[in-house]
Amino acid sequence: MNYPVPAAQGKPRLQVVAGEAAALDGEWASDRWNAGRLGIPARRGRGHARFDGIGQQWLRDPVKRWSRFRLATGCAFTTIGGGALALTRFSRFLATCHPEVGEPGAITRPVLEDYLSWLLTEGYSAATRALSLSMIRVFFEACHRYGWLPGLAADATIYVEELPFHHDEIARFIPEFVMAQLESGEALAKIPHTTTRNLAVVIMETGLRGGDACNLPFSPVLTDSSGWPCLRFEAIKVRAEQLIPLSAKAAAAIRAQQDYVRQHWPAGSPWLFPGMASNDDGQKSYSHRTFIQQLEAWQRTIDLRDQAGQPVRVTGHQFRHTLGTRLINSGVPQHVVQKLLGHASPGMTGHYAKIHDATIREAFDRYQSQRVNITGQRIGYDPGAPTASAEWVKHNLNRVRDSLPNGYFARPAQQDCPHPNACLTCPDFQTRPCSWKFTGGRPRPTGVSSPKPTPRASSASPRICAASRPAWTGSSPPSKHPARTVPAMARADNSAYLAQANARRHQAALAAARHAIEELQREGKAINYTAVALSAGVSRTWLYRQDQIRDLISQLRQQHAPAAALAAQRASTDSLRQRLDTARAEITRPRAENRSLRDQIARQLGLQRTQHASERPGGPR
Repeated sequence: MNYPVPAAQGKPRLQVVAGEAAALDGEWASDRWNAGRLGIPARRGRGHARFDGIGQQWLRDPVKRWSRFRLATGCAFTTIGGGALALTRFSRFLATCHPEVGEPGAITRPVLEDYLSWLLTEGYSAATRALSLSMIRVFFEACHRYGWLPGLAADATIYVEELPFHHDEIARFIPEFVMAQLESGEALAKIPHTTTRNLAVVIMETGLRGGDACNLPFSPVLTDSSGWPCLRFEAIKVRAEQLIPLSAKAAAAIRAQQDYVRQHWPAGSPWLFPGMASNDDGQKSYSHRTFIQQLEAWQRTIDLRDQAGQPVRVTGHQFRHTLGTRLINSGVPQHVVQKLLGHASPGMTGHYAKIHDATIREAFDRYQSQRVNITGQRIGYDPGAPTASAEWVKHNLNRVRDSLPNGYFARPAQQDCPHPNACLTCPDFQTRPCSWKFTGGRPRPTGVSSPKPTPRASSASPRICAASRPAWTGSSPPSKHPARTVPAMARADNSAYLAQANARRHQAALAAARHAIEELQREGKAINYTAVALSAGVSRTWLYRQDQIRDLISQLRQQHAPAAALAAQRASTDSLRQRLDTARAEITRPRAENRSLRDQIARQLGLQRTQHASERPGGPR
C-alpha cells in the first residue's frame, strides 16, 4: 500500500509503481481504481473510485477516460471518486426513468430537465444535488470539446443558474456559549487520546480543514523574521501551499504533539498526527473519519449543551466557520480573512461578512430604539419601516465622518450645517439616555462609552463635525474664549515591553542561525542561504539583512569553494513535470475565474431583465 507523501516533501504527483506496464494498464481498465496500485497520492480512506455502478458501457468508458484526464491535470483522487459517484447516480436515473436511452445522442435537454426533477424527488440535499449537477456539467463540457461521446446533443448541458447555490447559506458558526465549553482546559483534558486532543486544538485555533490538519507533516512550523511561528501546509481543496501565523496555543499544541510522536515512534514518523491503530512504524496518517468519531464521543462525555440547556453537537468543520466569524466580527479585513482561511474566491469569505453585517445591524436596531435627542426626548424608530435600510446606510456614513465620543449627528454627511456651534448645541445630535444624563444633552469629549469607539482628537478642543467646519461667518465669529474641556486620559505606554520581546525573538533567531551553520559544518554539507534558512526555520530575506550571519556564510563559502564548477545538468523528468504542473495551474486559474465572472454577469443581467419586464405596464403581474 502506498501512502501519501507529506506536503512538506513537495507537491503530490504521480509515483512510480513497481511492476509491468501491462499490469498498470489493466488497472486503469478496471472498473474499480485503487490509488495505491496506480501510484497516485491519496488520503487515507479516500483511495478508491468505483465505476462498476455505471450500467451503460457506452457511458462508463468515457467517464473513466475523463477521470484519467482529470488526474493528469492535477485533480485530487477524492475528486475523481466524487465524479464517479455523480455519474453512477446519473446512470441509475437513465436506467430507471429513461431506459430507451441507449446511445449518447439520446441524451437531450428534456432528459436533463427530468434529471433535475428526479434529484429533488429522491430527497437529495442541496449539497449533493449541486455536486451531482456540477460534475455532469463539467463532464459534458469535456465530451463536447474532445468528442468522447459522439453524437451528444449540443444543448445537452447543465446551466450555471440551475445549480443549487447551497454555498449562499450563512456560515454555520458555533455560538460563543458552546465554544466556551469546548475551549476550556477542563473539557479538553477529557479527550482520552493525546493525538486527538492536540489535533482538536490546532483545528480550533487555525481553522484548518480536517483533512489538511490530519495530513500535516511532522515539522510544519516555520518562523518569520521576528521569530513568530507560522504553519506551512498543503491545502488540497485549492491545490496550493498555504502559510499562516500560529497562535501561542496552537504552537504549544504542535510542540507537545511532536514530543509525543518522538516518544511513541523513536524511529520517526513523517506525520505530525500518525494513526493510532495498527501503525507500529508510524507510516499511516491520522484518519479524518477517526477524528470525527472521537469528536462526537468527546461531546457526549462533556455533555455539551447550548444556552437553552439542550444537548448540541458540532462538527470539526464548524470550528473553521467559527474562526472566520470571529475574525470578521473583530474587524479583520475580508481579504486578510480570505488569506488566513485559504479561500479561493472572496465569495467564500463573504459568508462571514454577511454574519458581521447582520450582527451589527441587530445592535444598531437596539440602539435606535433607545436613542434620545439633545432635550432628552426619545426618538421613534421602526426596524421594519421602508426607510430603515436608508437610515442604516446614513448611520454608517455619519459614524465614519462625524462621530463624537458620546453620540453622533443625524444630518447627512453632504449637507451643510447652518449652526455655527453645531457640536455644542446642535438639535440633530443623538445619543443614548445614559450618555445624555452624563453630558446634560451636550456632546463633549469624555471617557463614557459610546455606541462605537472613535479615535481621540489631537487637540483638547471638542471635535466638530465636517459639515459645520465651514459654517463660521463674519456676523458670528468664533468665541475668543473656548469652552473648557475635560482632558482625555492618556493610555499606558507599553512599547518598551514590545521592544524587549522583539529583541528576545531577534536574538533567538540569530542563535538558531548560528547553530544551523555549525550543524551544516559538522555534517559536511554545503553552506548557503537556502540550507541555513531551512535548518534554522527562518527566511532567506531575514538572513540577507543580518550582517554578521551574511559575513560568516560568505567566509565559509570561500573556505570551502569547489575546485571547479560543476558542469550544467539537464533538468530531470520530475523537475520538468513540476514546471508543467505549475504552468498549467497558472493557466487554469484565470480561466476558472473568468468563467465564474461570466456566470455572475449572466445571472445579474437575467435578474435585471426580469425586473424591467415586471415594471412595464403590460408586463407580468
